[in-house]
Amino acid sequence: MTATPLDVVAWASRWRTRSVAEKVVLCGGLMMCALLLPPWPTTVIVMTTVCTAARHAGVPILHLQRMLRVPGLFILVAGLSTAFTPNSSWPPLTTSGSALLAAGATVARSFAATAAMLLFASTTPMSDLTNALRRVGLPAACVDVITVMYRMVFLLLESLTVVRRSQTGRLGYSNARRSLRSAGLLIAAVLTRAWQRAYALERGLSGREVGATSAKPDKRPVSTRFIFGATLTNTMVIALSLASHVVVR
Repeated sequence: MTATPLDVVAWASRWRTRSVAEKVVLCGGLMMCALLLPPWPTTVIVMTTVCTAARHAGVPILHLQRMLRVPGLFILVAGLSTAFTPNSSWPPLTTSGSALLAAGATVARSFAATAAMLLFASTTPMSDLTNALRRVGLPAACVDVITVMYRMVFLLLESLTVVRRSQTGRLGYSNARRSLRSAGLLIAAVLTRAWQRAYALERGLSGREVGATSAKPDKRPVSTRFIFGATLTNTMVIALSLASHVVVR
C-alpha cells in the first residue's frame, strides 16, 4: 500500500520516538487554547507556537500548509455560511457586523485548532496512536474499526493512483472531453474497488476474535522535562492571550 504524505512525515519526525502522552499534552493544550481563549490574539500565538514546535520536531512548514488546504476549504465554506444569511428578497444574501465577527472568530479558531491537530498527526504514526488507545482502555472493537478505516484510506489512494496512471497512459486527459469522461470512469472504478476491498476487510474483521489483541507495553519513558516544557508553553500561551486581550480592549 502507498503511504500518505502525513504518515511519511510522521515516521520521519524527530518526535517519532517520544511518548504519545507527551505530544498529547502539548498539542491537546494548544487545541484547547485555540477553542476556549479569545480568538484574538490567541489564534496568532497558537499558530506561531505550532510552527516553532514543528521546526523542533523536524516537520516541514510547507507540509503543514499542504495538509491545511483541504480542511481550510471546509472551514472557509463554514465561515461564509455563518457570515451570510439567505434572503427571499433583494439582496439574496444579508449579513451584519456581529455575524461577520462571529464568522471570523470561528474561522480563526478552527484554523488554529486544526494546525495543532495536524502537528500531532505529523509526529505520531497511526500504529503508535492505536496502541496508546488500547493502553488507556478503549474497547478493542473500536480500535479495530479505526485501524480498518485507516487502511481503507491507503487502499482508496492506491486504487486512485493506479487507475489514473492507466488512464493517463491511454491519453485519457488529452482534452477537456476526454478528461471529463476519464474523471467519471475514475470515480466509478475507485468506488467499485473501495466497496470490494471494504467488504473483504469487513469479513476479516468479523472473523477476528476481538479480545485477542492486547496492547503492547510502551517502553519509551515519559519525559518529565518535555511535559514540563509543554505545560509551560501552554501556560505562556494562555497568559499572553489574556494579557493581550485585556490591552486590546
